[in-house]
Amino acid sequence: MKLNHNARPDQNWLRALMFTIFGSTVLVVSYFQLYFSHLGFSRAEIGYLYGIGPLISVFSNMFWSMASDRYQTVRKVMIILLGGQLITGIMLANATTFGQVFVLVTLFYFFYYPVYPLSDTMAITTASKYGRNFTSIRVFGSIGYAFFALSIGYFLGSFGPAWTIWVCVGLAATTLLISFQLKDQPSGSSSKNGPIGVMGYFETQRCAHLFWLCIFACHGTSHERSFSYHHAKRSGCQRGADRLVFADLFRK
Repeated sequence: MKLNHNARPDQNWLRALMFTIFGSTVLVVSYFQLYFSHLGFSRAEIGYLYGIGPLISVFSNMFWSMASDRYQTVRKVMIILLGGQLITGIMLANATTFGQVFVLVTLFYFFYYPVYPLSDTMAITTASKYGRNFTSIRVFGSIGYAFFALSIGYFLGSFGPAWTIWVCVGLAATTLLISFQLKDQPSGSSSKNGPIGVMGYFETQRCAHLFWLCIFACHGTSHERSFSYHHAKRSGCQRGADRLVFADLFRK
């Protein structure tokens, strides 16, 4: 099968998107707790900030998936979501009280969680359109996770957790610029196996359920890491606490 000459640029930009969005996953799952602790929040308050995420994801995923299917576009919805992350991230960087941070983190989660199923839907549709393997695109998300886990860890270790949100803003801005280069794949695009909508993706792709189960599990272990971090910090081991969180990224 001869591939369309636009296939390679489409796939490369999508791989770049996968690579960068998982940098945000590294921040949310592992490094946000350092920032919240830097603001002086207690363990219970950090638990509330992490616990609200899965609850928000239930509604945000459904809302944005329905919007994508209704208007037959994934790219435009992705741009809205990434723009929302960028704006809420900038606002979050200037928030100091728990009430302000709680509201803004809730808004951030509303724009954060749906990016992953939508990007996977776009990857599946693109791979099916050009007769390529979905894994050849999706694997760049795992590579990006490993890369940003190391690079962000070293960066925050050198400059301090106060820069956490600004790193998040930078990643959101970079991902937003990449999303403008993507070729839109309508949510109901046809393939050899029939239409693939975002809601259909949740119904037919078992990997989606496994993926979100892993995300929720990561949130659970994040609480454990948070408590371990605070215990180390209370013992006067600030540098050791930072290394504890960094090392936990690769414990699995």
